[in-house]
Amino acid sequence: MENGEFRVLTREEYEKIPWRSSSKVGELFAPPVDVSSALGTPTIREPSSDGKTDREWVIIDPNGELFRVYAYKATAEYERGLPRPEAFWSIEGGWPLSIGGNTNPIYVHEWITERILETRDLDA
Repeated sequence: MENGEFRVLTREEYEKIPWRSSSKVGELFAPPVDVSSALGTPTIREPSSDGKTDREWVIIDPNGELFRVYAYKATAEYERGLPRPEAFWSIEGGWPLSIGGNTNPIYVHEWITERILETRDLDA
């Protein structure tokens, strides 16, 4: 991986990667608005077929491991009465967001947290 850094994949990059299964390996408790601002354009911008996720950021780490950041069953795409996706991703209070992958997410968790803090500093 170039520069040995974490980064969010584009949809085009993601589609070139052979499919890999993943499962929830951790959680990030953060304001959805901060996560969205820090990570930028989601890799996947449409709801899953069952509505359980409405968007995902796919992050690749320096070792080529993939992680997914998403809100699980959190929007009206899944259940009526929940916030519409635009409203959910504008929430300023902390919220448990899922991290999917196949390995320990500690470093991707730290990277996202650092990105959030950097984004907040830029906005201040």
